[in-house]
Amino acid sequence: MYEFYVTDDLSVAQGCGLGGGSLINANVGLDAHPEVFDDPLWPTELKQDLDNLQKVDRKHFVEMIKPTPYPDHYPELDKLHRMKDGFNVLDIEDIDKIAYKPPLYVTFEDTPSNHVGVPQPKCTACGNCCGGCNVGAKNTLNMNYLPDAKAHGAEIFTEVGTEFLKTLILLLSKVPLHRSSLLGHASSNEK
Repeated sequence: MYEFYVTDDLSVAQGCGLGGGSLINANVGLDAHPEVFDDPLWPTELKQDLDNLQKVDRKHFVEMIKPTPYPDHYPELDKLHRMKDGFNVLDIEDIDKIAYKPPLYVTFEDTPSNHVGVPQPKCTACGNCCGGCNVGAKNTLNMNYLPDAKAHGAEIFTEVGTEFLKTLILLLSKVPLHRSSLLGHASSNEK
């Protein structure tokens, strides 16, 4: 389920399964502060399209992933109380505006068929979000985007390495492509 890469200047932990990193993240749905994109390391093309990214694209993402805060009717989380206690010691004003339940990409109600037709049980509050949800309540890509893509004709492959990607324009053109070229295996004249 996990794959780790460690180099001199970079360490990566990634999900290694159908759903990728969404399988092993905490599923906390906070938006990036606008100043994050001031970093010069962001690609120019992305920075030039921030308005679209933050409004249109984010809206589509939220509609698919369905973020919701941890419900009040669920068991109380001791860590929230400990954090508030710590803030109170520091005498921070407006603590309830700072310490809140962030949106989570988790389903908290039993759903016989979610918005893309996948049965999804409710969260059991077991705390295994980062270790991999064994219940199926986490709104990982295999519970939304991937079934939706399959329903729209996509073929999904696992255990396939990618050596390169072809541009979307080529994929949408009427040029016949051999399946191996879509899977990342270049023919001798494409290298």
